[in-house]
Amino acid sequence: MEVLVVDDGSTDGTLDVAHTWSKKCAEVEYLSLSRNFGKEAAMYAGLKAAAGDLVLIMDADGQHPAEVIPLLIEEQTSTGADQVVARRDRTGDRD
Repeated sequence: MEVLVVDDGSTDGTLDVAHTWSKKCAEVEYLSLSRNFGKEAAMYAGLKAAAGDLVLIMDADGQHPAEVIPLLIEEQTSTGADQVVARRDRTGDRD
């Protein structure tokens, strides 16, 4: 398993946290983009750098709960799908 954090020029301390984690845990690596090129560019950079056979993309802002990771992996391994996409249930969300 590999955890690859892509920092897209954020100013919220993401890079510092990723650097600290990478020192403590060999599975954690990070990429630091020179500036914010947009979400798609950050995802592309992460996909190009990923070494695994399966890649799971998650936003760091909490909109993707980590609890779904095992469900996504199970769905992919049981079906052999090329892609598995989580769909958020917005029931109860406020405008």
